[in-house]
Amino acid sequence: MIEEISKLDLNDTLGIILGLKSHPEFIDGKRQSTLLLALKSARYLTGRNIETGKYVNPVNPANFEFDMAWKVGYHSTVLIGLTNYLIFLDLIGCVFVPKNRNRKHSKVEFEDALYFFANNSSLSKSEMEALKQLRNSLAHNFGLATPGYNFSLSPKYAHLIKLPLVSKRESTEASSKKSSFTEINELKLCELVEDVYATVCSEFKDGNITIRPSLSKNELIERFTLE
Repeated sequence: MIEEISKLDLNDTLGIILGLKSHPEFIDGKRQSTLLLALKSARYLTGRNIETGKYVNPVNPANFEFDMAWKVGYHSTVLIGLTNYLIFLDLIGCVFVPKNRNRKHSKVEFEDALYFFANNSSLSKSEMEALKQLRNSLAHNFGLATPGYNFSLSPKYAHLIKLPLVSKRESTEASSKKSSFTEINELKLCELVEDVYATVCSEFKDGNITIRPSLSKNELIERFTLE
């Protein structure tokens, strides 16, 4: 019952949300953390171990053209998996902030998740915005374009993200269309989100994170768990 969970202190509740602590109500699927649901489904759909996040089922890009039906199925699965990873990133930003931070949290939870917890990343604000727009494109349209962005996904790209030479709105001619695409390596993007999760777990264990000031413990349970 949710009443039993509400008796937990904040630290135990956050530990359960992250999958680092247990409670009888969260055993055998009685109640589940929506963060873990998003993370584990993203891992499954992108060929990763659902418990560790390790990439265990690589797909050879050279074989994409071998079977069109398989190709369509692969891309559909990857897009759903990426959507779940980006939703998970948004959830991290909605819930967690560091206790000791060198800037205030913003109203953009997605970017806060990257700014506060992507320790091994040197993403610029423009790159964070592009990833947020990819999230919007996938979640709202299940596609790779917004009014301001065209996205290209490939595991062959050497970089996590490469911003376009010209904006989509500037690419009115066919000759400049290719240069208006934002290139993203989906494998590296998944690794980025896994790194964010690992950082949040580490910071939690060290007692360095808490919930956003606008979020109460009861609201945390109501919004980020379900049965």
